[in-house]
Amino acid sequence: MSQVTAVFYTQAHRIEGDLRVVERLSEKLNDPLTDFIEIRSARVVNLLQGDADPGIMWPVVTIPKAAILLATLDMQNHESGQTRIDKLRPKTDSQVGVIVGSIEVYGTGHLQCHGDPTRVLTSQLQSFFPITDATILLSQRQSDNCIVTNLALINRSMIRAFTLSIETNGLAARTNPLVSANEGSPPSGSGRHYSLAG
Repeated sequence: MSQVTAVFYTQAHRIEGDLRVVERLSEKLNDPLTDFIEIRSARVVNLLQGDADPGIMWPVVTIPKAAILLATLDMQNHESGQTRIDKLRPKTDSQVGVIVGSIEVYGTGHLQCHGDPTRVLTSQLQSFFPITDATILLSQRQSDNCIVTNLALINRSMIRAFTLSIETNGLAARTNPLVSANEGSPPSGSGRHYSLAG
């Protein structure tokens, strides 16, 4: 058993702390025998407050899995090489875009086959599925709203929209100084625009 530092996002909060895992964070989230995640030494930050809000520290936080939009983990090797070798079916990379709650996530999905996004959602993805090399846009914030992480685990039941592309740059982040990452709000100066067009 090992301890990892992970970040969990709900509709209005970012909760970062330590949790114990046996093999991988995804297995803990996808375990059908548990409904909660327990985090120790947690920092709870309200996403709806100002960017300077340092949050509060809680010794232990229990989060219902159903309330988690996504979880992130910044470890290069979030899966052992042997675990990947032991998989029965090889996976191919697809560029994916997901809106989960009010958060947008873009990155690489590792799918068994390409096809219709509805089919992929209903038959290929676990309750929490991985997107690697992910860019996350927090629409709740006016600034400090773009996060890049090695691994994001998305709660499939909280998805509002999903798309995929087999082209390498099919879902690309583009720089545009006139467009804010927060649509409908004044430009924040982030200079980032994310497009689902190829």
